[in-house]
Amino acid sequence: MNERSIDRALAAVFRTGIGLNAEREDELWSQFCARRGGESAAWAAFAASMMLLAAGLRPAVRPWWLGTGQ
Repeated sequence: MNERSIDRALAAVFRTGIGLNAEREDELWSQFCARRGGESAAWAAFAASMMLLAAGLRPAVRPWWLGTGQ
């Protein structure tokens, strides 16, 4: 089975088993994508803040990926 046929089969199961119509399914997918985008932005902000924090540490305790200066 290719990916498109799997998507169609899953959509059919969700619509019949859960009772979703196409509009509700689209609404749930858009909510999922928005949530996923927010989580990606939060992780990027976290990583940037950790890099700034690590850059301010003394050379002896800096993470290996910033270099220790030795």
